[in-house]
Amino acid sequence: MKRRTLNVSNEQAKAKPRRHIKIFKTINLQPSIVILFVAVVALLSIKLYNDASITELAYQKIEKTNTLSEMQNQLTKLNVDISKRANLKEIELRAKTELGLTKIEKYQIEYVNINVDNKITTYKNEENSIFSGIGRSFSTIMEFLN
Repeated sequence: MKRRTLNVSNEQAKAKPRRHIKIFKTINLQPSIVILFVAVVALLSIKLYNDASITELAYQKIEKTNTLSEMQNQLTKLNVDISKRANLKEIELRAKTELGLTKIEKYQIEYVNINVDNKITTYKNEENSIFSGIGRSFSTIMEFLN
């Protein structure tokens, strides 16, 4: 057996040896294998996180769908209530029972005759100056705009 001798300076002798290289040599691992292992673990972690996020979003979608169907059912019920209340017979029944109203009797009806003719009086202005023509045009435009 041959012995090897190494020439080491004082600074190199005092320096701490690199542990990670020593660890790799004792376990027989290459640094590229360790980096590959860390990358695979990182990718699996990201995949699990994404799957959890997708599952959570699916549950939220189901919850929102259930809420929507409940609201649609409530809308249908309210529409039925509105159509029921719009029925004239239902209105009459409610007026009689809840409000205590009764139908009008013949003796309660009173007719009033007014013997006044309907009259409309218009005044025609016979002025034909330039200013009256402009005024009429302006009045017509203002009437149209209102």
